[in-house]
Formats: sequence, structure tokens, C-alpha cells
Amino acid sequence: MVALRCLTAFILGCCLPLLADVSPCVNGGFERIGGWSLFRAKVVSREGGRCLRVTDGGSAQQSIPVSGGGTITVRLDLRSESVQPVAGKKGFAYAAAYQLDAAGEIVAFKDFVQRTGTLPWQVATHSVALDARTRTLSLRCGLFQATGTAWFDNWALGLGDGVPAVPEPVRTGKRRPRAAILADSTLPRSPGASSALVIAQILARQGIDSMLMPATQLAAPEELQVTAYDLLVLPDSPVFPAPARANVIRFLRTGGSLVALGGYPFERMLMPMAGTWIPQEDAHARRVDLALSAQHSLLVDGGFEKGSFGEGWRAGTQCRVVKEDTMAGAWCVRTELAPDGPKEAVFRAGVPVKGRAQYAAMASLRTRDIRARRGAGYAFVAVYQYDADGKLAAFKDFATQTGDAPWQERSYVFETEPETVRIEIKAGIYNATGTAWIDDIRL
Repeated sequence: MVALRCLTAFILGCCLPLLADVSPCVNGGFERIGGWSLFRAKVVSREGGRCLRVTDGGSAQQSIPVSGGGTITVRLDLRSESVQPVAGKKGFAYAAAYQLDAAGEIVAFKDFVQRTGTLPWQVATHSVALDARTRTLSLRCGLFQATGTAWFDNWALGLGDGVPAVPEPVRTGKRRPRAAILADSTLPRSPGASSALVIAQILARQGIDSMLMPATQLAAPEELQVTAYDLLVLPDSPVFPAPARANVIRFLRTGGSLVALGGYPFERMLMPMAGTWIPQEDAHARRVDLALSAQHSLLVDGGFEKGSFGEGWRAGTQCRVVKEDTMAGAWCVRTELAPDGPKEAVFRAGVPVKGRAQYAAMASLRTRDIRARRGAGYAFVAVYQYDADGKLAAFKDFATQTGDAPWQERSYVFETEPETVRIEIKAGIYNATGTAWIDDIRL
């Protein structure tokens, strides 16, 4: 169950905001099942409750989605007994905080506890300055290249530099165990799908009440929560309604459990559209197409159909709006550089945007005899991101071309950097000679 919960959080990963009055560390006191991925580690009794015991080479970890930036303070109790490095190695009992980016790559890490020998219970704290790229904070503990035993307890997180001391959310009141079962007749079914009704009957014989939930209810935070349900059952786990992703993660991260049946979980993530369910990637492609439609573009007259550079556009003298062979409409931009001309010929337009948001850019490009000078050179269309001080945050030449090429449509889907407040679309010729035609630019 614990492994399934961790797998779910990895597959469905989404960013949960840290709240000033709630520790997002699930089951930091090990008083119940869940929250941690364990290897050679066991929950055992401790005076006043329970704790985690780790032996030779064992470990435990918990991944917590976060927003990059700011400071988080980690706190835990630990003790050790006869912890010694393996012969010829530098080993120890440890507690660590790893920062991972959206791709799961390590951005930064710190073993803020490294301990050997026998020591009584102590409190350890560490303040983590989150990198802007960080999307996951991974809490880790165990024995690295060492033998012996270490105990860990009372993990907690808090915003800022103060030592957190906030209890986790707990279930209130006494009630029979209760399960939520996904049951939605509008969702397609896999060949190996189980019956939600049969599952409910089986659970009832074990003294567990059940509620059959449609996809819309599964996605509602006020419906699926640990104060009302202990368990979520997916009878057809390969098929999953993507809008419920964030709420299911919240349920699991606050102590709910998961049973996934019928095949490989979350193989087909589906989105509702026009009264049916379609693959999430198809829905995403349709949203991109809609965003890139001319009527939704943030750029004014990116097709240059007014016969001139319109509002917001700036251009060098080598860039002209012409009525020639176009990709769409009657007009396009012609950019031309002679061998004795300047290094580049560029036209551009900028628009305000939001940081850490998804955008899509598109343009069409045609070239004739584009030849690089010394070094790299080409016709191009690019996206430049700037922060509030006008400093470059990121850029991407999403369309480049040399030589002779007919009209080609290029597109680029991207997420803005956290500090980005403005995007500039730049197009033209860089460090090359020849002619380029550019048309139908959208953002």
C-alpha cells in the first residue's frame, strides 16, 4: 500500500503549496501507515508512541511537492547505537534534504545529519533555501555505508527559519472504516476492469463501508478527504480521470490509502471534452491548437495583414512587410542581409506574461540562400524571457533554417521561468547572408 502511494505521487506529481500552519510531511511521527518508502526499516514502539528503526544499509524517504523559492525548515528526532562505517568506507547514519526539479534531477542536496557511534535522542533542524527550479523536496534518512541501528521520529516542516512544531491533520471522531470506489459509467473500461459493486460487497463483508464515486466527485476536495474516507479503490486503474489527479494526491499525502486493480495504474490519463473522454495528450494538443489560433494570440497582427508593422512591433531597416508569396493571408515579413551588411537583421514584439505558466509560440519560415558567416548563422524565430529588471531569464531559437527551404510551420510549447514577467518574440537573420520570409507569428 505504501509503495502504491509513493508510485502514485511520482506518476501524478503536482505541486502542493506549503501552508504556514500545516506541516506537509505526512506521518512524520510514524504513528500510522503511509507517507514513507522504506528499505530495511521498520516502525517500532517508542515511549509515547512509535518511531522508525533503520538497520544495516536501510533507508526511508518521502517526496513532497513544493513551489521553488523561499525557505523551509526541517526538524526531526534521532538516536543511534553502534553505528560504524563499513571497513574502508566513509559511512554514517544520516538525515538529508534533496531538491529535485520537474524532471526529477537533483538541483541541490544536504546531509544535515551525519552521525556515528552511540548517541541518545536529539533534535536536529536544518533550513533549506529552495532553488527556483525545485519542484520536489525529498526527505531521506538511514544508514549509508555503515552498520548499526538508527532511530528517526517526529519529522516536521515549516515555512521560514523557525523550528516547526505543528501536528499533522488527524481524523476526528470514531466511525467504521470507509472506502471511496471510482465508478463512472462515462469512462471507458479496460478488459481487466473489476466491478465496483462486487468490490463494495467484498469490503462490506470485512466491515468497511463504501461510496461509489464518479470522476467529478473524486476531483472535489470537499468529497474525497481523509476525514471521511480511509481508502480509495480504483477498479480499473489503467484508466484514470486526469482532473482528479491533484485531489487524489492530496488524499494520499494526508494519510489516505490506495488499492489499484485491473492492470498497470494510470496508463491512460483521460480528460473530458465535448461529452466524452479523450487521452490527456490529445486534450493538451487541442488546447495548444486553440491557444495558437489567430484570435487567441497575444501578439497584435502577427500575420502583418495591415501591410505594415502594427502596434508593438519594432523592426530594423532590413526587415520589411511585403506582399509576396506568403504562408497565410496577403502579407509577410521579408528580411534580407547582404555580405557587406550588418551582422543581424531583427524585428520583434514583446508582451507581459505570468511566471511559471505554460505558453505556446508558432511561426512560419521560408528561406533563400541563407549562408552563415564565420561561426553559426541562420534565419530564426525565437522566444526571449525577461524578469522585472529587464534581465534575460531564458531564450529559445525554436525555428532556425539555413540554405533554401519552402514555407514550414514551427511551434514551441514551454513553461516560463518563475521570475519571467515579459516575453519578446524575435525573428530575422543572425550572422548570415540571404533572404528569409517570416509569417503568421503567434503566442
